[in-house]
Amino acid sequence: MRRPQMRCPLLRSALLLAAVLTCATPSHAAEEAEGGEGPSREQVLGFAAARADAFLNLTTAVYAIPVGATTTLGDLLTDARTREGVEAALRAAPVAEGPAFTPAGVVRVTVELNTDMLPYDLRGRIRNLPRSIRIDGVASLAAAVRDSNIRLTDLTGEVKAWAASTIEAEGQAAIQAGPNAEQAKQLARNRAMSAAFSVLAGKAGDLLLEAGLPIKDFLAQHDDLRPSFNAALVRANLASESVDRQGTTYKVSLSLPASVFLRPLHLGLYRSSRGRALTEGQLAIGRRNAIADGRAVLKSRVYALPFTNALTLAKYVATRQNLAAAADSVCWLAQVENVEVTDDGLTKVWLSVSTGDLPPDIRSQLSSSASGRIYAIGGGLPEEPVIAPPVEKPAAPPDVPNEAAPEKPAPPAEKVEKKEAPAAAPAPPAAPKPPAEEVPAPAAQPPADGE
Repeated sequence: MRRPQMRCPLLRSALLLAAVLTCATPSHAAEEAEGGEGPSREQVLGFAAARADAFLNLTTAVYAIPVGATTTLGDLLTDARTREGVEAALRAAPVAEGPAFTPAGVVRVTVELNTDMLPYDLRGRIRNLPRSIRIDGVASLAAAVRDSNIRLTDLTGEVKAWAASTIEAEGQAAIQAGPNAEQAKQLARNRAMSAAFSVLAGKAGDLLLEAGLPIKDFLAQHDDLRPSFNAALVRANLASESVDRQGTTYKVSLSLPASVFLRPLHLGLYRSSRGRALTEGQLAIGRRNAIADGRAVLKSRVYALPFTNALTLAKYVATRQNLAAAADSVCWLAQVENVEVTDDGLTKVWLSVSTGDLPPDIRSQLSSSASGRIYAIGGGLPEEPVIAPPVEKPAAPPDVPNEAAPEKPAPPAEKVEKKEAPAAAPAPPAAPKPPAEEVPAPAAQPPADGE
């Protein structure tokens, strides 16, 4: 397996701080698949694999935190008690975003570590320790399903005795009284998860690899396998969680198949496993896909940057196309910090951009908490992305010139018989006029006397 190496010993420790400082409350809705429906078996397995990868990335980031000019936090973990305290805090880091499933078959989650969970004496030696650290984890969905078929063959007697068993552990923590009850409950949950993972790690460490050699002693001799061992621990299932009736104690229960330790410890058939070998062409395809995935995640985070006026960058550039194009260009030119190829053939690329590269009109609006570098880890499989062929529409019939349609002969006119109007009845004879009455002439008046 060809593995590109880091370009500097600390992998740009500022990069691996995962860099986005936030005080957001972690969300535990990640156990639900996107879309509101219950997750399928494949999604559950992919989520567990991505969370395990996030633990490995978070471990590298925290161990690279600078403590002095040439000293990192990892250099301070010289005693077992302090190291176990740090590892317990890392294992209990909850999922803040995801899981998200890409069409290419890559699963992504983002975990967030509350640095208050780190040992107190260690925190006091680190200057400018951020309040929280967020970092991505990516995994191949197909590989997660394939790895679930654990092969319990070619095992020694001691390993065969526990390989098919299930490890269970409980943890509890007091809920501190305070003005914010939900925040106090969340903190108690995190501490209970940390305690349960510590118990789980203790039980797993007592498992025997051979007579007289428990896993914890084997890891003391092979310190490079500790991160993989802890990554297997975070695949544990949350069997139950509850708060007592008084509301003062938070309790969680975890369960984990012991067979998850076979591969990270190279036991059984995994003893000679060297992972998936990739050709130069497949490495180039995986890198290209990982960069494209990382750029998409970076863009979503850049566009979510808060402004002083309660807006986000996305809303601010919605009507300013030139600024949107400039922000897209910054994400496109993101700096590749590191490249890694996992045993499953998944390429991981660390990308980052600086808010100082954004246009001045955008920088002047950014909230003070949004300044700095923005990081993302992209995942890419060594396969060309499948592009759905365009849906072919049926060919339209050839155009036919519009010719005048022949006139249809008019239907024959219905013969309407003209009926002659009946002859008018003869008028009745006029009544004879009565003869005119003769008016007798007035009689002559005798002349008056004296005429």
